[in-house]
Amino acid sequence: MNLYNDTQLADFDQQHFAFIECEVSDHVLKLTLDRAGKKNALHPQMVNEIAYALNYAHSEKSIWIIVIQAKGNVFCAGADLKAMMGLIEENDSTVPAPEGEVLIGELFNKVGKPTIAKVTGDVYAGGFFFLAGCNIVIAQDSVKFGLPEVKRGLYPFQVMAALLKVMPARKVVDWCIRGYNLPVQEAGKK
Repeated sequence: MNLYNDTQLADFDQQHFAFIECEVSDHVLKLTLDRAGKKNALHPQMVNEIAYALNYAHSEKSIWIIVIQAKGNVFCAGADLKAMMGLIEENDSTVPAPEGEVLIGELFNKVGKPTIAKVTGDVYAGGFFFLAGCNIVIAQDSVKFGLPEVKRGLYPFQVMAALLKVMPARKVVDWCIRGYNLPVQEAGKK
């Protein structure tokens, strides 16, 4: 992970995060998505903050594990569609800009530490990058998984590629074509 230099990572404790919360305790980095009012939709600076936190965890020897969780009743609704249209929400984040392109689906492959997703809210669309990327996913029984972009005529090619790593291919393709909500109990079956 070379998105941030050593000087930038050394200033981790001095940074102000606008869209996530980070807490380090007992060798665990707890990363909390904190954009509940927008269903934790992935804003460009939020993605940068996540990448920065994961880069820090990767380089910090005192961190042994990463737990990712979210505030609100939606763990992550995927990409912020308004931001994709150029309507970027202002923020006061001090997290530095990355030195390269951040691809959230690839961050987890490079972190080099065990990652756990603690899922207490529904997951939609690009939110599956977290679940497919983490080593362990713990989800409440009431959680629903959905691919609503299918009903808007958008096929989830990138999400599908991530899901194919953790779910049976036929189930993933069926889900990506039909876009139904999948109960958490069904998602874990092979």
